[in-house]
Amino acid sequence: MSTVRGIRIDADLQERLRKVADRMNRTEQWVIRTAMDQYLDTVEQDLDTLAEIEERWQEYLITQESVPNEEVMEWLLKGSQGIPAEKPKPSGSKKL
Repeated sequence: MSTVRGIRIDADLQERLRKVADRMNRTEQWVIRTAMDQYLDTVEQDLDTLAEIEERWQEYLITQESVPNEEVMEWLLKGSQGIPAEKPKPSGSKKL
């Protein structure tokens, strides 16, 4: 189900919208809908990432376990070169 929403946009934004729609051979409505969809996808991904970061930080505060950056970078480098490598394991003995 779709809903009609009204928004106010200034003359400069309206002109930009018109030009983009014309250049793409699309309607202004299509451009707005596509832009909103892409923007919301980006914001939702960012919020999910921030939630995951917060969850990991809270876990670190409880466990004090971390993996040194050097070990992670070495593991990633080997993986990017197709070299099998065991995933580094967290240790409580090393602080961030």
